[in-house]
Amino acid sequence: MRSQGAYNVVIVARNFNPTIFSQLWLVKHEIFSEKDVQEQFVFTPMVVSVTTPEVNFLGVPDRIQLGFANDKLDSQGVIERILGRIVKELPHTPFQAIGFNLAWTISPKNPKEFQKLNKTFCPPKNNPLTKYFVEPDCRHGSYLSKNVPMGQLRLEIKPVIVPDSPSSSEAIQLAFNFNRDLPEGSKPSQIHEFLASWDDAFSMSLGMVEAIDKEWNN
Repeated sequence: MRSQGAYNVVIVARNFNPTIFSQLWLVKHEIFSEKDVQEQFVFTPMVVSVTTPEVNFLGVPDRIQLGFANDKLDSQGVIERILGRIVKELPHTPFQAIGFNLAWTISPKNPKEFQKLNKTFCPPKNNPLTKYFVEPDCRHGSYLSKNVPMGQLRLEIKPVIVPDSPSSSEAIQLAFNFNRDLPEGSKPSQIHEFLASWDDAFSMSLGMVEAIDKEWNN
C-alpha cells in the first residue's frame, strides 16, 4: 500500500537576507494574501515562515523552502505563483542550487511478509558484503542516481517504521531528490525552467513507486 510522504521545493542561496519577505512585500507581489500573513506568520531577522492550508513557506539565510500540505493541490501552479514570483522579483539573488524532494512509503498488505519482500533490495550475490547480511533480522536498502532532463536524480530506498502504527509496522521509504546546481552568473530563466518541470519529476518518481507497489501488493 502506498502512502504520501513529504513533498517540497528548495532553493539554496548564499548570504540571503530573509527579512525582505515582509508582510507588505509578500502581499504587494501577490505571493500570499493579507489573510495568509496575518494568521500563521513568523517574521524575525533570521527566519520568515508562512503556513496556510496549502503550503508551508520558509525563508532562512541559506535557503527558501516550499512544502505542500497535501497531494491534491495544483502543485505546479502553486510553485510558479510563489517561488516563480520570488525569483522574478529577486533576479540578482545569489542562488546556488535548486531541488525537488518527494518521498513515499510502501507497506506490504501482510506485515509478516516485510522481511521477505525487503530482500528485493538485498545486494547482489557478487557483492562482498552480502554474506554479512543474511540473518532474519537484516534489513536492506539502496541508493540510485542518474542524470535526467531537469538535472540529477538521486533516489534513496530504506526501511522505516510507519509512524503511529499500532504494531510498529515496517515499510519502505523511497526518497527522491531532483537537483540542479546554479553556477555563479546563472540566469533566473534557468530557475524558472527547473520549477516548470515539477509535474515531470512527480510523474517520473510516482511511476517508480507504483512499479514497486504493484510488485509487492498484487
